[in-house]
Amino acid sequence: MFAVLGAAGKTGRYLVERLCADGHDVIAVGRSRARLEALGDGCRHAIADFDHPVSVAKALIGARRVVNLVHARHTGILLDCLPTSCERLVLIGSTRRFTTLPDPAADEVRAAETLFLSSGVTGVMLHPSMIYGAPDDRNVNRILRYLKRWPKWLPVPVPLPAGGRRTVQPVFVDDV
Repeated sequence: MFAVLGAAGKTGRYLVERLCADGHDVIAVGRSRARLEALGDGCRHAIADFDHPVSVAKALIGARRVVNLVHARHTGILLDCLPTSCERLVLIGSTRRFTTLPDPAADEVRAAETLFLSSGVTGVMLHPSMIYGAPDDRNVNRILRYLKRWPKWLPVPVPLPAGGRRTVQPVFVDDV
């Protein structure tokens, strides 16, 4: 069984839909009953909030695979709440983790990664940059709308940091 925390968020909705379509048993975990119910009947729903760790632990009972799509700052609580049935954990971090600029959010991601790596829990922490391609994607679609208005006589700019050799490239949602 998969437990997806942050299931009602942009990436979470897409992941839950995909896991259910592939025939997996899924528990969609989130804070809002209404948003979870909007995911449909293809999965079970569990209300949980990291401000109430007992609710997180209860939602994860029996989960063999846990995917955490909520902010990495909650990693410590999640690690404390993982059931013994958990065989694999997937955490979402951010490429902000690699910044050398002062950034409290990046510090939280780095701290979460350190906690995870020292926990001994089997899994992975992914550090995607901008995630695009979901049906309600706002990032790339916004850029495309802008480019449609771009004057045809001007060359089209292509935003590839360091000519496409950097780790901050956009990531297609299916690849995440």
